[in-house]
Amino acid sequence: MSPRTSQLRRHGIEIAAFVATALLGLAWAMTNPPGAAPDEPSHYVRVVGLSYGQVFGEPVPQEYFAAEGYRPGVQIEHLRQGAGLYRVPASAPPPVFCNRFRPRRPWTCRTPMQPWDGRYVSLHATTPPASYIVPTIASRLAHTTNRKLLLARLAYAVQGAFLVSLIVAALRRLGVGGRPKAVALLSLTFTPLLAFEVGTIAPNGTETLAIVAFASWLLVA
Repeated sequence: MSPRTSQLRRHGIEIAAFVATALLGLAWAMTNPPGAAPDEPSHYVRVVGLSYGQVFGEPVPQEYFAAEGYRPGVQIEHLRQGAGLYRVPASAPPPVFCNRFRPRRPWTCRTPMQPWDGRYVSLHATTPPASYIVPTIASRLAHTTNRKLLLARLAYAVQGAFLVSLIVAALRRLGVGGRPKAVALLSLTFTPLLAFEVGTIAPNGTETLAIVAFASWLLVA
């Protein structure tokens, strides 16, 4: 048996976990309409803004939130603290989710290109940027909205698959017989909602899996 074959057999469960999670993320990335995931247009603006060097964006005028119908006072102030204004290229404005509650409309809505670069608000400007890094790099490879969004989704799927394989590797080290409660609890963290977030522009999925991976290897140590 060659060393490579032996290595593959030794890490077969981790590889299977990576492939299964990546395929699950790919399924969500390809079948969920552009912009349909919760807060996805806002995360898209952050990803594209980051890809052009805008880390936290510019302050958002209070008038924006008033025009959007948010309640003045505490609600608007809370949103302003976490929001940022980003410049997005004319060829890739935020996705338009035109088929909300209208199943007869086409799956994907072509977001019209703008005559010039636009400035758009992301409500997630202060979200720690680490989980955006790989999707940000991937999004720079495309020039239109749907392609940037798809590449960012696929990057999140790969990130999620890698973290799941780390968790599975840690669970194998722990062993069911050694720490059954810890293994059961860590295994149950991969919920249907988390699986959905792996295939959309949702840093929550990466953050959750990163915390579980860290906790898993902490127990191993």
